[in-house]
Amino acid sequence: YEAIKNLRTNLLFGKTTKTADEKSAQTILITGESPGVGKSFITANLSEVFAQLDKKVLIIDGDMRLGELHKMFGMSPDSGLTDNEPRLDSDMTKLNLESFIQPTGMEHIDLISRGRPSHNPTSLLIGERFNHLMAALKTKYDYIVIDAPPILAASDAMVLAQHADKVLIVT
Repeated sequence: YEAIKNLRTNLLFGKTTKTADEKSAQTILITGESPGVGKSFITANLSEVFAQLDKKVLIIDGDMRLGELHKMFGMSPDSGLTDNEPRLDSDMTKLNLESFIQPTGMEHIDLISRGRPSHNPTSLLIGERFNHLMAALKTKYDYIVIDAPPILAASDAMVLAQHADKVLIVT
């Protein structure tokens, strides 16, 4: 547990090469080279230690083929990334994010599950719809932690990394 807190501290205060106008690590992508290295464990626990700072945290299960983060929180995978496109509210002006963001039961932590397994999730991640979704989420949450699929198994992690301020590879 102390190692996860140390990771949080390094993400918050560690050396960086960012320029003066760049934001800190608001969006963190966690991946690994192969399944079973503990990326989901680190995602869940890192989210918890960020939430302990009274920060709003969103966990996104970006592994739309085999993601199982919903099981860690005792939830259903339905109503996730593959099932819901960002929907406009009734006056058609802003995204209705609540239709697929689920509270985890832990204070300050919400989850977007993977949804039903998809055979072509990369196509869902490329394009303006997902860009708009991420932009809207960044205004609502202090931290977004994305549990991405293994980097050697699919190109999804590379696509998702375009939206991340920091990328962590679990080995």
